Amino acid sequence: MEQGKKFREYLTNILSENHLKAVVVNLEQIFNIDSWGFGVILTISQNLRKEKIPFALAQPSDFVAQLCTTNHLQKIIPIYDTEEEATKSFQGE
Repeated sequence: MEQGKKFREYLTNILSENHLKAVVVNLEQIFNIDSWGFGVILTISQNLRKEKIPFALAQPSDFVAQLCTTNHLQKIIPIYDTEEEATKSFQGE
């Protein structure tokens, strides 16, 4: 849970910047995520949606991608294989 708190603080600090056009969270170094971590991601997603700032996840490990699929997270938040794909997805917005 300590890592989850650090993750939430990190994202909150980034999101406090007023000049964000889009946010991509690279999950490459995340090898496991629990319900608390998913809750943080969903909360951040909702806050960004209110501000009309696009949000996506990129490069999940195989296990994290499987957890995202099991929890139907891709129905709420776009998930891409690479950061480049996620960034390109925002160019039309």
